[in-house]
Amino acid sequence: MQHAAVIIMLLASIAVLGFLIFVSYKLLRNTQAQDLAEKKTGNHYQLHPKLKQQQSEQSSHTSDPEDK
Repeated sequence: MQHAAVIIMLLASIAVLGFLIFVSYKLLRNTQAQDLAEKKTGNHYQLHPKLKQQQSEQSSHTSDPEDK
């Protein structure tokens, strides 16, 4: 009787593990599809307005000939 219970528990754990692998694979594919769709639109991220201002200030400082 104990051997049958162990075998049943083993089969149940294998079934649960297989289900979790299936769900994980499905989520991975959905995430990859979303990433591909975002890359096609070209909007990877959007900078905060203050960071955008700092970036433009830094680029204008590097292009000034006075710093040379």
